[in-house]
Amino acid sequence: MARLQFNKMCISLRTALKTHTLLFSLLLLVAIDQLVKYLVLRLNFVPVVYNSGFAFGLGEGAWPLVLIAFILFLFFFRHESNHFSYWLVVSGGVGNILDRVIYGGRVVDFIHFFGLVSFNLSDVYIVLGILWFGLRVARKTQ
Repeated sequence: MARLQFNKMCISLRTALKTHTLLFSLLLLVAIDQLVKYLVLRLNFVPVVYNSGFAFGLGEGAWPLVLIAFILFLFFFRHESNHFSYWLVVSGGVGNILDRVIYGGRVVDFIHFFGLVSFNLSDVYIVLGILWFGLRVARKTQ
């Protein structure tokens, strides 16, 4: 009986530590994103684009739809919340939502790809998280 309680306590402790680690990762990634944007704006060493669209400077003014999609992602994939790929997407979403609050409905984009698209670290987090998540799902279905 005592061993069973000890095992339950160890599992609870591991779950709590993993949850705290993932939440710390979220805060750290958002802080890095916001710090880099602050430095880019303050030091003015790369061109900055204020984007009111939703993805890589596309979909001008459609960000409320992206906010709804983000909320749906949080709801429908909450069972994956114990994996880092989920928190990458969440970190990117939170970083871009913070931008929209701070910069009047726009995000700060400072990474430019061959003059075609502009994006920021939050966008990188989202893309990496979705790719990683997709690879996990593909691997599970094999």
